[in-house]
Amino acid sequence: MGKIEATKWSYALEPAGEGTKVTESFELLRDTPKVILLVDRFLLRIPDCHADLVRGMQTTLERLERVAERA
Repeated sequence: MGKIEATKWSYALEPAGEGTKVTESFELLRDTPKVILLVDRFLLRIPDCHADLVRGMQTTLERLERVAERA
């Protein structure tokens, strides 16, 4: 059985001075089934899926910045 895509992630890279501006974004491709929302909320302790995705993006961008600055 194939994987059902629910979220589309995108990255935009643009010159910014001597560096690069990275913009990460996402698009929810379909409504999240209620059973998944319940699992997220009560078993995984994720009360707000959207806020969790935004926090994850911020973490990814911070890690990317640290790695780029080391190079």
